[in-house]
Amino acid sequence: SLSAVKVTRLGALCRVPPRRRRAGGVCKAGLSEEEPTTVQAVPLQPPDVIEEKSNSKSLIAATSILVGVALFILTRVGGGSMSLESLAARTLPLDEALSNGHPTVVEFYADWCEVCREMAPVVAGLEEEYSREVPDLHGEVNFVMLNVDNTKWTPELTEYGVGGIPHFVFLDADTKEQATIIGRIPSEILEENTAALSKSKTLPFSRRTGPTSLLDRPAAQNSMAAPRDHN
Repeated sequence: SLSAVKVTRLGALCRVPPRRRRAGGVCKAGLSEEEPTTVQAVPLQPPDVIEEKSNSKSLIAATSILVGVALFILTRVGGGSMSLESLAARTLPLDEALSNGHPTVVEFYADWCEVCREMAPVVAGLEEEYSREVPDLHGEVNFVMLNVDNTKWTPELTEYGVGGIPHFVFLDADTKEQATIIGRIPSEILEENTAALSKSKTLPFSRRTGPTSLLDRPAAQNSMAAPRDHN
C-alpha cells in the first residue's frame, strides 16, 4: 500500500498520514485524529458599512465621469479641436435672431483673436444652456457670432462701435441694445447678463471693458470673407 495519498483541493495539498484510514479511496479529512481542525472565523461587516462603501464608490465613479466630460468639452472648445468658426456655425444667422422674438447676444470675433479663443468655452456653455427655453428657470436666448474679417458686417461694426474684440452686444426681444461687454472679462458678468436678458430683467452690467484684441489685423485679412454668411 502507498504510504501517503495526495489530493489537490482548491490549490492546497491534502496529505493523509500512513496511519489514517481511507473510506472508499477518498480523502475524507486529510488530518489524523491527533491533529485537531482549526477554523478561523472571518468577521462580517455590518450592512450599513457595506452600503456606505458602495455609495462612496458610486460617487467616485460619477465624479470621474463628470470630470471627464468637462475636460472633453474644454478640449474640444478651448484646446483647438473646435475653431471659433465652428462654434459660430452653431449659432443663428443675424437676420433670423432679430426676427424670432427672443433676446439676442451678438459677439463680434475673429479667428486670430486670442481673447476670443480664451472666452470660447464660456460662450459655448451659455449657447448650449440658453438655446432652448427651460420653464420656471429661463427663456430662450439667441446667440449670434459675427466675424469682423467678413466685410459684410461693416455696417454692424459701425453701428455698435466695435473697436476691439471680443465685443458682446445684448439685445432685448425688441432688438434694442441693453448692454455692451468688451474684451476679457470674468465669466460671471456674461452669465449674469444673459440670465437677466432671458427673463426680460434689467441687466446688472450695462457696460464693462477688459483687455481686447484690437482690429489691426493684416490688410490681407481685411478683405477675406468668412465661408458662412452669418459669421
